[in-house]
Amino acid sequence: MSRKNIYIILIIIGILTIGYIEIFSHTFEQKDFSLDNSKLENIFSPPYSYDALTVSFILFYLFLFLSGIINIVILIFKKLNKSSDYSVEYSTFLSLNDENVAKIFFIVVYFNLFVYLLSLFFFNAISYNRTYVIRQIVLANLIIHLGIIFIMVHAIPLKDISIKPRLKHFIFVLKIYSMLLPLLYLVVTILGFISKKFNFYLPPQPVVYLLFTIDEKWLMYFLIFEGFLIAPLSEEFLFRGFIYKFMRKKYNWLISSVFNSLLFAFLHKSISGFFIIFLISMTLCYVYEKTQNIWASVSIHSLHNFLGIWGIFVFKRLLNLN
Repeated sequence: MSRKNIYIILIIIGILTIGYIEIFSHTFEQKDFSLDNSKLENIFSPPYSYDALTVSFILFYLFLFLSGIINIVILIFKKLNKSSDYSVEYSTFLSLNDENVAKIFFIVVYFNLFVYLLSLFFFNAISYNRTYVIRQIVLANLIIHLGIIFIMVHAIPLKDISIKPRLKHFIFVLKIYSMLLPLLYLVVTILGFISKKFNFYLPPQPVVYLLFTIDEKWLMYFLIFEGFLIAPLSEEFLFRGFIYKFMRKKYNWLISSVFNSLLFAFLHKSISGFFIIFLISMTLCYVYEKTQNIWASVSIHSLHNFLGIWGIFVFKRLLNLN
């Protein structure tokens, strides 16, 4: 058996182990998280007390959402007239051989596994304390993200992924993300209908639990910084700059994007968010394919995380949970 195949087998074992650990290690969040239904009902009941943070979020989100609907209509019109410029036409490839790619991915997977196991060791070594556990999760995630950035920067030829920011991509990123929002709303609506129809509960992502249950302001600001900047950098370097680029050398855009997005959604360990994360990842792959610049996908990833965190802040204020 070749060294590459050994790496692949160990990578699969490592990913499945991480998936199991993630499911186990986040069960406490679901038990600790609850909302008062009466508060939910009062959000849209007068008298309204929306502050500047809430109003600005609603206006900005509505602007992007309505712009997205308009851009989708324009795209459909261009498609009908065969004048659309959203087709995928080209890609540069990763200049690493298969064995080196497998070795780098092996290092990333087992670095993650080591941090998770170390985190679980400290979790089980101390008596249960919600604040300490939340600190431990935030710290473990930070170490993982920084470690991935370090590995990617030192292992990948940076010329292959284009790390120089370009202003010309900014309008393109906003346009694509605005088109993504109505699609995400449609997916969430369908999932909500199915959940209600068949009477089963879909828990939100673990990071949502963290943002709702964190009491320490400094820790919340730290988590916001991590979600807005550090996480998008590490995840885009790994999934778009490394995995996607490698897949793209062997397969077309669709196959590479689907494989990348399935793995991306799986490792975000969210049953309810699987299809949403998959759709977001497909969009990120498309943006990276079109721009050939990692900062374009980092920008749209950061924008999405920023809106999500901002929305949770607004929701908490409306529920008076701060």
